[in-house]
Amino acid sequence: GDDTYFVIYYDEDFNPCSIDNEEARYVGDVSLEPNGPIQNMDIIIARLSDSKEIYSLTATKYMHSPKG
Repeated sequence: GDDTYFVIYYDEDFNPCSIDNEEARYVGDVSLEPNGPIQNMDIIIARLSDSKEIYSLTATKYMHSPKG
């Protein structure tokens, strides 16, 4: 992705892996929204087999500088 969006793939034990790995079972979509010294994040974990969302999290992190 770019600086505001990236994707992480996981195997059945939730170990990070590549999409090319036959063992990839889940995908994590992470969206970042910088807001001055605050970083807002939306994280969604879904199964690759049917794209069913199994977990989502919205988080906010204070960064020490506007760029993080």
